[in-house]
Amino acid sequence: MFYNSTKLFVGLIILAILLDILHNQTITCIKNQNSLIKKSKVYFILIVHHVLNIFANFGWLLNDKRLLMLYIISPIFMVIYWKFNNNKCDLTLIANDMCGWNEDTYFNDFFNILHFKRYESWNNVYHKLFLLFGICVAIYKLVKY
Repeated sequence: MFYNSTKLFVGLIILAILLDILHNQTITCIKNQNSLIKKSKVYFILIVHHVLNIFANFGWLLNDKRLLMLYIISPIFMVIYWKFNNNKCDLTLIANDMCGWNEDTYFNDFFNILHFKRYESWNNVYHKLFLLFGICVAIYKLVKY
């Protein structure tokens, strides 16, 4: 069971990174970087952002107790952080600045690629319900195992 959930989790990370890197906007950003170091920084920021994002949204898929306990805290921290940071993520702001994008450009996670973020109800209600669902699953797994 642990092996399959870990493979799924890693697969989600790889898929998210590939979808972002193959997105026209991201391709243009990387091409516009005038040095290998700057391109590497963009890749690094995007990869770290996707790993953190996938963990915060889908960490409940994992079965390791330590990771589940960390997961339970991460979405709560993420929501609180956004509230005190004008609903903005510093990693998104860094990437937007490096790429010359508007400050309000959304991070290309699964929810943005699926166009959920264009709906105010997703941003204000449904995403939080999704996170609550994940927390409940994680708590259930901790109690069950």
